[in-house]
Amino acid sequence: MKGRNLTRDGRVALTMDDDRPPLHLVLLSGRARLPEDPAELRHRAARVAVRCRREDRAEEFGARNGVPGELLAHVNVGEVVAIRDLTAGAVPRADRQPRCARRRTRTRKAQGRENQGIMRVMSDDHAHVQEFFTARAAEWDSKFPDDGPAYATAVADLGLRAGGRVLDAGCGTGRALAPLRAAVGPTGMVLGADLTPAMLAAAVAAGRDREGALLLADVAALPLRSECLDAVFAAGLIAHLPRPVENLREFARVVRPGGRLALFHPIGRAALAARQGRQITPEDLRAEPNLLALLSRSGWRMTSYVDEDARFLALAVRES
Repeated sequence: MKGRNLTRDGRVALTMDDDRPPLHLVLLSGRARLPEDPAELRHRAARVAVRCRREDRAEEFGARNGVPGELLAHVNVGEVVAIRDLTAGAVPRADRQPRCARRRTRTRKAQGRENQGIMRVMSDDHAHVQEFFTARAAEWDSKFPDDGPAYATAVADLGLRAGGRVLDAGCGTGRALAPLRAAVGPTGMVLGADLTPAMLAAAVAAGRDREGALLLADVAALPLRSECLDAVFAAGLIAHLPRPVENLREFARVVRPGGRLALFHPIGRAALAARQGRQITPEDLRAEPNLLALLSRSGWRMTSYVDEDARFLALAVRES
């Protein structure tokens, strides 16, 4: 019955709950894709085995379950709702709740209508960013077809290890996902977060959702627990951050102490300014002294800075 429903509609809602008081709940909603290609079925079935701590039998599991007649659902999560402390009458202390949780202060009476502790992935003030990238999503990859090697080199410089956990913040069409997956291997975790549904749809159309989980999310309010990642990779993102200090602090929140940040662009500042027909100004956030100060104020220590025609890459380490 569930398989037939997924085939017909594709909409999915998954819930995970902690039934021990004070009770917590997480709801994930999105759309499921049901791959039929045998090679993809075997690949994803083997990945499931690895996730279940049975890496030694991954190939066996993939061969047994990646066959016609077996159903595998790959869900692209569109929204995350987390409800913390269902039984409490007061909002938990602010210093103990994730910064990505957008909490509403209500009385107990109002809580019945709108539960406290609801976390929404999307913020409300980035319509202009969505409009800009929605109009360009379908042709984004064809417009910049030669950027792949620069992405791969930047990911290599990030220094990820097998089994690592990394976020591609503002992932767009997912051009960094394949090198990130190659860096952390099948036991690692790769997330791609972007504000624009059309860009994520282009990533799926290109098959890049096979390399990591895609999340429709505002990177200024990430639906991730604190210190859960080893690194954040951000390509071409900093110019689109509405509050750079606050937004980079959000990256620092989700990265463990000693973790790393890569701020990347496939061409340098001068080449980008020439492409856009503008001049570089002293206020440019990516200028080395400006970026050094910005990162320092945001919980990061810059360790490397490269600004060449062929690429821009600033690396930083999360301070304790």
